[in-house]
Amino acid sequence: VAGFLGSPSMNFVKGQLRFEAGRVRFDSESIRADVSDYGFVRPPVDGQPVVLGVRPEHLQVVAPEASSHAQATMGLIEPMGAYKIAWLEAQGMSLALQAEPQANLTSGSRVHLAMDIAQVSLFDTASEKRL
Repeated sequence: VAGFLGSPSMNFVKGQLRFEAGRVRFDSESIRADVSDYGFVRPPVDGQPVVLGVRPEHLQVVAPEASSHAQATMGLIEPMGAYKIAWLEAQGMSLALQAEPQANLTSGSRVHLAMDIAQVSLFDTASEKRL
């Protein structure tokens, strides 16, 4: 359901959970994020393959010195009236980001991304159920 609700739909990133210094981290080629505060239904397992889902409105462009979760290249930028949709490329993967209409986004620029971890969803790759 998460894949077809919303326009554009939720971004999905395949990765795995890793335990590091008492914290739980989502790890993929394009995104790394501390998910220790995620509301897991069951205890996470080190090395567990998962899919991270993040809606475009929960991704933000941040300053390079800020704590970022990913780096990406800005592609097509679509003005939608009340907001802009930016299509990003991160390690061969396409991500959608929703930004304010006045946001200064430049196609071709390299950006750092952060996400609101409280708003992400983690799914088990085998069952496709939310963790």
